[in-house]
Amino acid sequence: MTDASPALLWFRQDLRLADNPVLAAAGWPPLPVYVLDDAAAGRWPPGGAARWWLLHHSLAALAEALAIVGSGMDAPPYFRVFNPALQSEKFDPEGAHVRRFVPELARLPKRWLHRPWEAPEAVLHEAGIVIGRHCPAPAVLPEEGRRHALDAFAHLRVEWELAA
Repeated sequence: MTDASPALLWFRQDLRLADNPVLAAAGWPPLPVYVLDDAAAGRWPPGGAARWWLLHHSLAALAEALAIVGSGMDAPPYFRVFNPALQSEKFDPEGAHVRRFVPELARLPKRWLHRPWEAPEAVLHEAGIVIGRHCPAPAVLPEEGRRHALDAFAHLRVEWELAA
């Protein structure tokens, strides 16, 4: 657990840290993700107060154990939709990570590194990049994807409130 690269840990039904083999092999710090998935509930079928009591206390214990090892677990609000280009610019402003893990973009000037699809043709040509060949064109622009996700969440919230 001394690797400098963080690793995503997807917790499903096994919420223990003490004897978790994935944690031992993971990068550091661990980035925990827990998603309640009733479709894959297995031994934890939906329903019953006992299930929710156990789940609440298990997640609380997991959060405490993660805090002790220097990680954490938050439940961000549903409306927090990240823009991958903005996140990349914020957390990799010099583009070192992008250049290392997406070498096809390494020759792009820093200004266009996080949004190659917006670069002028001349810049792409100079860097030897063809959008669609060396890197994919965005399936959806971040702003459109965010708007679509927020609309979907709003629709689900209305349905949930009507069902309650």
